[in-house]
Amino acid sequence: MNDQKLNLGDFEKELNSLDMASLEKDISAMESDSEMKALDASRVKEVICRIYRKVRPVLKSIGSIWFIPASIKSAVNLLCRALDTLCGIS
Repeated sequence: MNDQKLNLGDFEKELNSLDMASLEKDISAMESDSEMKALDASRVKEVICRIYRKVRPVLKSIGSIWFIPASIKSAVNLLCRALDTLCGIS
């Protein structure tokens, strides 16, 4: 998606495809201090990667939005590369 200008219909489709209830549950679990303290490092990584896999298509499509500043696109791309590595996504 980064090689072409973003089709807003495609972007909206990506947003609508997210299971927001599931994503909200995962994020709420991470925000809960008691649950995060009980998680070991591998479990934290598992939760982060599960959330990232859900939002990755939207993050990747940010690079195709023409009015987003290059510095923000670059930062999002760097974040995606780091999380791809962490989560074993190629």
